[in-house]
Amino acid sequence: ESQVEITLRPQKLREYIGCDNKICKQTRDEHIWYTFSIKSLTIKERLTAQNFTARKSKKEKLPNFDWVNNRHFWRGVVDGDGSVFFTNNSPKLSLCGSTELLEGFNRFCQVNCFTKPRKLDNTKSEDFFTMCYSGEEAMRIMKLLYDDSIVFLTRKKNRVGQYKETYIPKSPNKGIRILPSGRYNVKIGYNRKRL
Repeated sequence: ESQVEITLRPQKLREYIGCDNKICKQTRDEHIWYTFSIKSLTIKERLTAQNFTARKSKKEKLPNFDWVNNRHFWRGVVDGDGSVFFTNNSPKLSLCGSTELLEGFNRFCQVNCFTKPRKLDNTKSEDFFTMCYSGEEAMRIMKLLYDDSIVFLTRKKNRVGQYKETYIPKSPNKGIRILPSGRYNVKIGYNRKRL
């Protein structure tokens, strides 16, 4: 037998499967999530046939399509293995996974959101890393991923909506501002003269 842990919408999944396994509430800091376990060789075999992998976060590979410009792919990754939260009056977006996946997300953010390269942080688990964006960079990524999206994890999209309404940058990026249209205005200077 193999144990499968489900962390998203456990009530609906439990009803769909037709079981009455106990749902456990988990908390850490301000985060709350729910889990329940299923022990079934049949379910394990069906998930394996659909390319579900045990401990997938350590083995994730980038897909064979244009992931650099695909915000929908990255929204799914963040919905699955990311966190969207607000601490110290600043929005934060963190992601965990394999080196390959996080370096890909780093590249996606640099190309599409003008972010600085991020260092991957080691965890206690081998081949498993985390990275975090905060402030204005996090907001730019969140807006790109969730604005005008039709497939998303509801609680994460709702949080992004709340942060957009309440977040005021302490110190916006020097020389760069975002216009109401979503376009960028950049001031470039040299030797204290505006070019």
